[in-house]
Amino acid sequence: MFLCQEEEFDPTGTEAHEPGAKLDGGKTLAGVLSDFSLALQAVAEVGTHGARKYSRGGWQSVPDALTRYKDAEWRHLLKSRHEEYDQDSGLLHDAHKAWNVLAQLEMRLRMEPKK
Repeated sequence: MFLCQEEEFDPTGTEAHEPGAKLDGGKTLAGVLSDFSLALQAVAEVGTHGARKYSRGGWQSVPDALTRYKDAEWRHLLKSRHEEYDQDSGLLHDAHKAWNVLAQLEMRLRMEPKK
């Protein structure tokens, strides 16, 4: 599912059992997500709007979810050509599109066999 990691190592060359060693060499740099703090905040606002309008986490139980979230993604894409903000939520259509893409990605990843 995710990038295969080689053997763990300390990027400074410190041996595993020496003081100050941290075996994080070759691991995913999750901190790069902070480069998108404004975008992620906008997506979180869409998620908050959905949780208040429907239920928190309820999106995970929607029947035929992949198709329906793809449709929602496209609706926001088409609307964004004529208006920047969603009339219902007052939030950016781009943030709604991103939320729908993330929902689809999350569901696809959950459906993949565990490795």
